[in-house]
Order: sequence, then C-alpha cells, then structure tokens
Amino acid sequence: FHNYKICLPDDTLVGKIRNIIENPDQWLLEIISSDGKELLIPFHEDLVRSIDKRKKVIKMDLPDGLTDLNK
Repeated sequence: FHNYKICLPDDTLVGKIRNIIENPDQWLLEIISSDGKELLIPFHEDLVRSIDKRKKVIKMDLPDGLTDLNK
C-alpha cells in the first residue's frame, strides 16, 4: 500500500502512505499530508470504506479530530 492515497468518503485527500508500521495489536499508516505533516492513522477494517487498487486510493471514514491529534 506504499504510495497509496488516503481519502475521506467525500474524496477529500488526507495524504499519501509513506510507511506501514506493524504493531502487535494494530497496524498504523504513516501518512504525509498534502501540507507535509506526518500523520499516524490506525489501519483498521472498521475505518476502511473501499480500496481502489487501480487508482491506488483507500477511502477511510476517520473519526472527527483524528488527524488533528497528529499535528
């Protein structure tokens, strides 16, 4: 999933995946946002809405404020 884009259900770009951190309990996506900030987002099936392998886009429904925690 490296270089995949993460978008919200309304197609708002969150950023691109730079790395996947494999923790024992949960994987984290290391994202670089469009403004260059690093974000860590849990890669959990409850948050994933769709994966488009052809376009390299993962649509995720992120809880309010999650991206603000990383800034």
